[in-house]
Amino acid sequence: MKEAGDRDTLNDEVITIPVVVHVLYNNAEQNISDQQIKSQIDALNNDYRRRNADAINTPIFCKLVASDSRRAFCLAKVDSDRKYTTGIIRNYTK
Repeated sequence: MKEAGDRDTLNDEVITIPVVVHVLYNNAEQNISDQQIKSQIDALNNDYRRRNADAINTPIFCKLVASDSRRAFCLAKVDSDRKYTTGIIRNYTK
């Protein structure tokens, strides 16, 4: 039986979570680039892995619990129908 705090992962294992980004846009300016989306995923990964440049500014009361979550995100390569995807879905909307 598992004890509280037991994990199903190895000590240094990073769990990668595939995501799909939906871009809803009404004009060309709102239809952000793939590069901008990838840049935001990189920023998210830095935050979740506690590798962001401002981690040194963590308030003292948070430093005891702030840590690398060992979670990372990537754009999905396969959709729910097992078809190839870029992980980015764009839809024009009014």
